[in-house]
Amino acid sequence: MDASLRKRILLVDDHLVVRESLVLLLAQRMPELRFVEAASLMQAQLVLGSMGDIDLVLLDLDLPDSRGLATLTALRATAPGVPVVATACR
Repeated sequence: MDASLRKRILLVDDHLVVRESLVLLLAQRMPELRFVEAASLMQAQLVLGSMGDIDLVLLDLDLPDSRGLATLTALRATAPGVPVVATACR
């Protein structure tokens, strides 16, 4: 598959093991996906601001620099047209 046609997923989670596990799991099942990782809201906003080709965000709502729905609100303000799947675990 042409790399320009592959969907790009932004994984936003402050736990490296979670990001790595999601990449492994999803890449095995959907090898056409490409992944970009961020460990904080600030990093995610930088990625979204600099890359115009993010197709989906998988977002942990409990990040070191933002918590809860404020995280989602801030992310949506940066990239309002990008779909977001939010998760929260405690």
